[in-house]
Amino acid sequence: MTDRSVAARRAALLLASSTIATPLAALAQQVGDAATPPGAVVPSTDAPSSGQVGEIIVTATRKAQSLSHVPASVVAKTSAELDAQGVRSIADIAQITPGVSFGQTAVLYGTGQTTIAIRGVDSSSGIPTTGVYIDDTPVQTRVGVSPSLSNPYPQVFDLERVEVLRGPQGTLFGSGSVGGALRFIMPKPSYDTISMYDRAEVATTKNGAESYEGGVAVGAPIITDKIGFRASGWMRHDGGYIDRLDRTTKQVTQKDINSSNTVSARLAVGPNRPRR
Repeated sequence: MTDRSVAARRAALLLASSTIATPLAALAQQVGDAATPPGAVVPSTDAPSSGQVGEIIVTATRKAQSLSHVPASVVAKTSAELDAQGVRSIADIAQITPGVSFGQTAVLYGTGQTTIAIRGVDSSSGIPTTGVYIDDTPVQTRVGVSPSLSNPYPQVFDLERVEVLRGPQGTLFGSGSVGGALRFIMPKPSYDTISMYDRAEVATTKNGAESYEGGVAVGAPIITDKIGFRASGWMRHDGGYIDRLDRTTKQVTQKDINSSNTVSARLAVGPNRPRR
């Protein structure tokens, strides 16, 4: 038997196998459809596995949309993602978000005021280039006006999510968002169930002081489906590592002088107003 005849027989066998497999697949589909009663819910094979983040609903376009359907460059982080990545401040958010830079400058009155820029769009005086929003309220300040003015950033505790909108957002967020916008979305009051959230952490610094934090948030309905509240309290101590020395004796006069304490308390009470 020649090589050509062997190749011809193999091709014929493959063609016959595919011809038989096609009606069998169609028959299996018909049997599966018949076994499923009308109105039954068939489990999806595309459901996310455990450990994966589900669908995130954002309001970057002033209406609730799935993040995957927003026609803009948006990075959204839920509270669970922020905790998993150890995010504790705006500086941490900038580190995990491409295109966002955050730091301090000595140019503005030499006070070390914080600066934030998205995609490198920055300004040293006048209207800011990055919008900072708490829900739908802008809180960014003008740049280079006063040494006491700086953008207020809420503490990264008990947040529903953080949205970073990269690129010009002047249509929806005004002229102060030509580089982009940063939105801190607060959790809404609970109207039908009791909800709780808590976080605690302890850390040490080599040749420095200990750091620790703790906080709890509670939400519950006052009148079911009509009025609810959300309350939270949180504190954090960041241990220092710089000691102050006496100029003459060189003895330590104060240890860990760069320690800091932060306290946050929030209360939200309001009626149930579904977003349109």
